[in-house]
Amino acid sequence: MSEIIASEKDRYQVVGPLTYDTVLSYIDFPQQWLSGQDNLTVNLEKVTKTDSAGVALLLEWMQKARALDRKIIFLDVPAKLHDLIRVNGLSSLFPD
Repeated sequence: MSEIIASEKDRYQVVGPLTYDTVLSYIDFPQQWLSGQDNLTVNLEKVTKTDSAGVALLLEWMQKARALDRKIIFLDVPAKLHDLIRVNGLSSLFPD
């Protein structure tokens, strides 16, 4: 099971898998996180497993942040997730 932990104000960490089986429970998190905040930082270092659903979730979070005129910064993107982003031609949406 995965979880999202608030580490500091405006900073969160995803722990565990970001897969088809887990992402639906996190689809609305940015609405809660972004109320009244400028930017949000999400550390992905402890993501243990991922698939294309994990990439789709990150894109959904980015879209929700943009709708609120905010920005999400992803830190420590795991190699597997980075590879999925690159293979799907989405690298320009996830700057290093």
